[in-house]
Amino acid sequence: MIPSYHQGFARNRGDSEYPWSWDNVFRMMAPALGSTGVDLLDWSVNKIDGVLTLMDPDVDYVISGNPRLPGYALNFDSDNDYVALGTLGTFGSAHLGGRTSYEFWVQVNDTGWETLIGTISDGTALILTIDINREPDVSVTQGAMRIHLRQDGSNQVIGGLAFDSGISDGSFHHLVVQIDGAGDLIEIWIDGISQSITYTQQTSPSAPADIQYSLSLAARNVRGSQDHELGCDIQLFTLRTDWLTANQIKDLYGIPLAPFVLRSRVVVKAPAVAGGRVMSSLVGAGGLAGAGGIAGSAGGLAG
Repeated sequence: MIPSYHQGFARNRGDSEYPWSWDNVFRMMAPALGSTGVDLLDWSVNKIDGVLTLMDPDVDYVISGNPRLPGYALNFDSDNDYVALGTLGTFGSAHLGGRTSYEFWVQVNDTGWETLIGTISDGTALILTIDINREPDVSVTQGAMRIHLRQDGSNQVIGGLAFDSGISDGSFHHLVVQIDGAGDLIEIWIDGISQSITYTQQTSPSAPADIQYSLSLAARNVRGSQDHELGCDIQLFTLRTDWLTANQIKDLYGIPLAPFVLRSRVVVKAPAVAGGRVMSSLVGAGGLAGAGGIAGSAGGLAG
């Protein structure tokens, strides 16, 4: 079955079968669950919704071809559409110099250099970009990746994949990019497998400025103008303010939409009384942890 916002699912850490998947979540958006109009809902406690820009939710929410996550996806045509994620308040100075994690379920349909998420501030200030089909040395190579976090003109970390990783082969992939500015480290995981990182600069961007221009999903915001729009389908985007462990990344690949899986309910039986009936409390069929739901039997997303 295809999940939707009209069915039962966990909306917070306490209701989730995998509460750890909500830890350190700063933004969490799940187009896989279905359309919510022009606002892309943020399920984190921050509630900073994204805005579909130059997009039509009646057209751009499509049925995904992802066998691991057979729900919906938000389709970007690589022309001029993107999601404006906002400036994220003081996220830059508070977190970007530390350890941040970016998780996606994404199908890349482009083979040229485009940007999965990005923003560039004025002058030599903040840059945060995750580029697809671009090597760390800026060569254009299908399946390569370039990650760039800049504090200023001299303090930055640049690295990524200098080979065809398969990320842009037209299939859905689970992608996790982890950046540690102060530690000069980058991790990239594709479908639960850690990738070999090539660096071109490691000069410890420990305290980048606040995000000046809106962070864009499926495009790069260059001082208020968009470029390198990515043709892709996105089912999930989660931004965390700390790194995931290797086991957690593998679990998130193995259990798509893990945060939204309702926790198991304990069957509670009432004491037997004369003329009475035994009552029980269960998660209803159709919920994310119920029969046919995301974590249910065959036909469910993790079934």
